[in-house]
Amino acid sequence: GPQLVSLMLDIDPMPWWDPTRGGGKPSFVVGIASRLCKETKSSALVLFPEGTAIPPASAGASPAVRVAAYNPAGEDALDAPDAALAPLCEAADLIFVVRPSVGSLEAVDRLASLSLAGPGKREEKMKKKHKHVVAVDASFPPSLPTEQLGRQVRARCKENFPGGVMRMQVVVEPLALRGGVEDMEQIFYSEYDVAPPKGKGSGELFELPKWLREAGYKGTGNLAVTGNSGTGKSSLNNAIRGIHPRDDGAAPVGVKETTMFPTGYTFPAVGAQEPRDPDSASMGLKLWDLPGAGTPRFPLSSYVRDMGIRFFDLVVVVASQRFTETDLKLMDELRAHGVPYFAVRSKIDLEVRNAERDTGARPDDVLQAIREDIGRNAQLPDDRIFMLTSRKHDAYDFPRFLESVHTALQRALDVKLARALDRRIDIRTLHRAV
Repeated sequence: GPQLVSLMLDIDPMPWWDPTRGGGKPSFVVGIASRLCKETKSSALVLFPEGTAIPPASAGASPAVRVAAYNPAGEDALDAPDAALAPLCEAADLIFVVRPSVGSLEAVDRLASLSLAGPGKREEKMKKKHKHVVAVDASFPPSLPTEQLGRQVRARCKENFPGGVMRMQVVVEPLALRGGVEDMEQIFYSEYDVAPPKGKGSGELFELPKWLREAGYKGTGNLAVTGNSGTGKSSLNNAIRGIHPRDDGAAPVGVKETTMFPTGYTFPAVGAQEPRDPDSASMGLKLWDLPGAGTPRFPLSSYVRDMGIRFFDLVVVVASQRFTETDLKLMDELRAHGVPYFAVRSKIDLEVRNAERDTGARPDDVLQAIREDIGRNAQLPDDRIFMLTSRKHDAYDFPRFLESVHTALQRALDVKLARALDRRIDIRTLHRAV
């Protein structure tokens, strides 16, 4: 007879695994269904709550997997007579229902009706052994001895699923985030010259900012563009993305401080019109236009913490003249914590023109002198120093800079994917329980 499996996922999902964010790729649940179908030569139906970005089954999943939506708040969607779902349920050997609410006896009956869809008598269909239901992250009432409803719901489950009930939990250890500090007290003393707040650890003092976490930090290559106010950060942002200041979606530019809060922009990989397939480890690239450091609004003393600088895969520090003490202190912080960074001298065309006009210096000599000065102060090799102008995308170091940015971010994505795949998985099973 039909069997009910309550599958709980505690997986700290990467963005492309999350059932609520299909993104045009199979979700983690569809991936499980595909694997089962391929190994058992069966078919499956995956039902997501309405409003979910349903991943199309054709995008990398087994052709034996179908996906559809149900109304989690209504009864019609899970009733066998429903014109849309009944044929799909009848044709499937295995039915996944994502996040169903099983808080009443009626809800159990509706869940069981999925395995009994199609013509024929209930008694005959109950004898079939291949029509099973998997309730993913289902909400059951508490199973405490004092909770009568909980006992009744579980008894009804066993009655409606004669093949048995089983609870499974898939646990994938959390993906460790970079940016954590081992010796919190020493770091806090060195940065703020005071002891850390009592009772606070590194996770609280230097935690991943909410805006960066919600943007899908774990599944993107994150580039931060920072530096003092007025150095052309927003212009460089637009140039990296290949757009002009007046284009739709362009970062605002101006002589005053125009970036008031971190703003993220998606941009494609080199030679691509859109981010490539997550399976190729290029899940997407994100450019973050950060407010300038060292201003009264964003003092350096709290800038590193508030902007989550230690969590970026690459940081570009921009200066339009000589790098200031604030810039160099920021680079010291990045170097101390292993965060890759580039030094960019913007508006270099003006520097070259002024030197040629004032002293008669040749452009190559001017560029070499500036490069050596940056190397001494920023403690960077030549291949991480770039001189460019945002007005000309084919001049100076801009082509090399763009290629280096994409190479660094792709390397970070490869590492993130490898770490995500190389995590321990525990599967815990409890028979005759949901």
